[in-house]
Amino acid sequence: MSVWRGIEIQDRGNTLVARVLDDKGALVQELTRKVHYAGSPLNAELLKDRSILIADGVTRPVIAVRLTDRDGRPVHNGLVGDFNVPAPYTPAVEVDAQQANQLSGLERGAPVWRVEGDDGVAYVELSPTTASGSLSVTFPFRDGETTREQRIETWLDPGNRPWTVVGFAAGTLGFNTLDERLEDLADDDDNINVDGRIALYAKGRVTGKWLMTLAYDSDKQEDETRFAGIIDPRRYYTVYADRSEQRYDAASVRRLYLKLERPQFYALFGDYETGIDEPELARYQRSFNGIKAEYRNDQLSALAFGADSPNRFRREEIQGNGLSGPYALATRDILANSERITLETRDRLRSDRIIETRQLSRHIDYDIDYLAGTLRFREPILSRGSGLDPQFIIAEYEVLGVGGRDLNAGGRVTYKSKDEKLKIGATAIHDENESSKTDLLGVDVRYRPDLKTEIRAELATTDNEAKTANAANTGNSATAWLVEAEHHGSKFDVLAYVRRQSAGFGLGQLNASESGTRKFGIDTRVRLRDNLSLAATAYQENFLSTGARRRVATGELEYRTDDTSFRAGLAHAEDRLTDGTVNRSTLARLGATQRLFDGKLELDAQTEFALGGQDESIDFPARHSLTARYSITNDIKLVGTYEIADGENIDARTARIGVEVAPWAGGRIVSSINQQEITEYGPRTFAAYGLTQSIPLDEKWTIDLSLDGNKTLRGFQRSDVINTQQPVASGGFLGNDATLTEDFVAVTAGATFRDDDWSWVSRGEYRDGDISERYGFTTAVLKQIGEGSALGALGSIFVAKDETGTSTRVIEAEGSWAYRPAESQWSWLEKLEFREDRVRNATAGLAGPIGGAPLLVSGDVTSRRIINSLSVNYTPIDEDDGIVTEAGEYSFFWGSRYVFDKFGQDDVKGWSNVIGADIKFDLNDTIDIGGQATARIGTDFDSVAYSGGPSVGITPFKNGYISVGYNVVGFADRDFEESRYTRDGPFITFRLKFDQETFSSLGL
Repeated sequence: MSVWRGIEIQDRGNTLVARVLDDKGALVQELTRKVHYAGSPLNAELLKDRSILIADGVTRPVIAVRLTDRDGRPVHNGLVGDFNVPAPYTPAVEVDAQQANQLSGLERGAPVWRVEGDDGVAYVELSPTTASGSLSVTFPFRDGETTREQRIETWLDPGNRPWTVVGFAAGTLGFNTLDERLEDLADDDDNINVDGRIALYAKGRVTGKWLMTLAYDSDKQEDETRFAGIIDPRRYYTVYADRSEQRYDAASVRRLYLKLERPQFYALFGDYETGIDEPELARYQRSFNGIKAEYRNDQLSALAFGADSPNRFRREEIQGNGLSGPYALATRDILANSERITLETRDRLRSDRIIETRQLSRHIDYDIDYLAGTLRFREPILSRGSGLDPQFIIAEYEVLGVGGRDLNAGGRVTYKSKDEKLKIGATAIHDENESSKTDLLGVDVRYRPDLKTEIRAELATTDNEAKTANAANTGNSATAWLVEAEHHGSKFDVLAYVRRQSAGFGLGQLNASESGTRKFGIDTRVRLRDNLSLAATAYQENFLSTGARRRVATGELEYRTDDTSFRAGLAHAEDRLTDGTVNRSTLARLGATQRLFDGKLELDAQTEFALGGQDESIDFPARHSLTARYSITNDIKLVGTYEIADGENIDARTARIGVEVAPWAGGRIVSSINQQEITEYGPRTFAAYGLTQSIPLDEKWTIDLSLDGNKTLRGFQRSDVINTQQPVASGGFLGNDATLTEDFVAVTAGATFRDDDWSWVSRGEYRDGDISERYGFTTAVLKQIGEGSALGALGSIFVAKDETGTSTRVIEAEGSWAYRPAESQWSWLEKLEFREDRVRNATAGLAGPIGGAPLLVSGDVTSRRIINSLSVNYTPIDEDDGIVTEAGEYSFFWGSRYVFDKFGQDDVKGWSNVIGADIKFDLNDTIDIGGQATARIGTDFDSVAYSGGPSVGITPFKNGYISVGYNVVGFADRDFEESRYTRDGPFITFRLKFDQETFSSLGL
């Protein structure tokens, strides 16, 4: 063993030579060592024995993987990289950062794995979860210009869980005494009013190996229950002055949830996602309530599901416009919590080549307004990435149905050989809605003879049948298939592929740009020397529906040194258009990259000029670009790009300024001086108020900025575009109204400030385009004002105006105050909200300035709402010989709402209030006396209803309570009956709470 210090080594192979000389300079000995430095992983291997694969809600699951480079060597200690996990799983570092840095979290950094030790082992740590079952982790790898994505699959077991039972039963028996204050209900002729509810959650082992999760709620209504059980953090009070956390273990829009599981198997009835996302052509990701079962061992996996769903699936592809939002969806009837939002970057020249895919999480990366049908992101989404490749927002969701229920069912089976080299899968799906039904059958094969080579093949077919006369793409069968071979060796990389997808194929879950296409080609890169490589590409694309065709061949030689690189190459493209016209381009490419100031500044220039005057292809014009990258820190770079495209059929300018953030390494919250002393639960406050910035100025300030611009000097002909579902490489932008380009400039700027006990975030945005002009501003603050007390506030405005004169404006403001000190007898929660929705010059049936679903009104409409909610609680304390007991409870609630709606010349406005109070005195441990009062005040005090009277409570046994009372006055209102009895006359209520100790005391 020898130690060599102070020597710079390169990635992969290094030869170190040391010469030992005597005092006369003569050579005594020459030492030679060959060192392999693995700095770019390309392969991942799951290590089950070093993983923690438990989903018990307490333990953090840890997935251990061994990462190796293209030569099969373990990567070096300390290396980091990013990964993706699907919902409902969350990286642990994300939750930690949101707690440590309130309202900012990870900023723009992605969660990462980190290699620990010299054997290349990295650990992916997730937040505690109760979602046992199949888990997939996706690793995007990059080695120089070579990229690949690898998926690791494993299984989370529920662990050894003790029995947990939580439940209650409640009921009310009342005798109605009619008077002038009681609202007469058409279906309520009986003077006796009986109401009851039972709710139960139970989890524990049955018959030894099986774990059962059971939930039942007799009062649950399917149309009033949120799918997956997730509640918007701003739906009720926003700040609570504590770190309480909500989790959802038994979500079902129906009254019953049941899950039975054992190691490597589960079966459930409730809310679920189908989770068939491994095959490319037979992909099926939907949200259902029904039955699902899954089994997995080392070689075999099987999944099956079935649901009678009233909903239908919808998928949208929206190109980023340089702003964080709002982005309008095509409908407002969205099933809450059913959406899957993904950011996808596609190669500007080849739509089938996906450069990057990032699955987003609600309340972390984006927010959705289901009533308005809009998306807003925590960061601006530029129209193109740093390489000027188009970026798309992929929105998939369930649309609420209005008709009957239809059967949707399917499954998938996979087999993997013992040596894990061969994997075969088969998928079958029946998808049906009110207008059509489709059957899909698919088979896929993946073969990896070694770590460097992979062969993939897939075949799928769909059969569509119309149920209504106006159903689209029905009544025919369609087929899709693909074959790909990929190799990454020490000297060369190669990807060969051929694929075909008939028009009308699929279940609406694939990119529109690939429908009706046949493509084949080969990509190669050969390392001639350590600093010299040759890249060559050849491909053909046929568009079956239009008869168009594209043929492309490119070659490029690249020479690299430590700070400089040079590129030279040729490109030839031939487009045969729909009308038979042929557009050709033959281009010479020259480029260079230079790093300055110890690598902090990187300048890149490239020019492509026509040979023989051939630059007719709209995606291959003469092109000149300049890019500058400045390293603000080792992980954060400010990137600016400007490109001029000047060809026979296009003359465009593209500008972009953005920030590149390397995978987040954790250093920004490890330091104790950067920890905040705010007791609010970080993920909850980030969901309500947070924004993400990118450029840290110091420990307290972080800023962000972006510029996105596009301009075509003389436009272009639609007939020259080979694929209208893919933006033209330079100057192309897919708009909401099927436009292929738009001249626009979008600018955003934001800032975050963090101190010990408060945080402030803000962002301003402006976009000036041919189709619409938009601007917006958002700001939020969170302040800790003592132990158990916190303030939060939010304000935002978004304005848009299109070329027809139609304009919209949305203003939101909110303030929240929570006071709940541990030693105080007083506590309260307060929330004040304001919202304005305004539209001018609207036309019903046409989309507004931001596109999306058609407007429902015409002319000028304004709606304003002010809502206040206040809950106050006082609990007097008695102390006797050092023993502290609660002597009673006083509670007060006030809800107030002011509404102003203006439709043209007509105004509708009103103020309504609800006030309630409860008083209870404990006479002893068994008996209490008290009273309740409720007032419902209608619009402008035009109608007032009261309810109130005394009551006596008895606690006959532990966790049991009976109340007997008499309302002197009362009213009937279904909105109140779930929380209290408001009708006049005598009533009896009972409440019974039970848990696992209750059953054990009964010998159960």
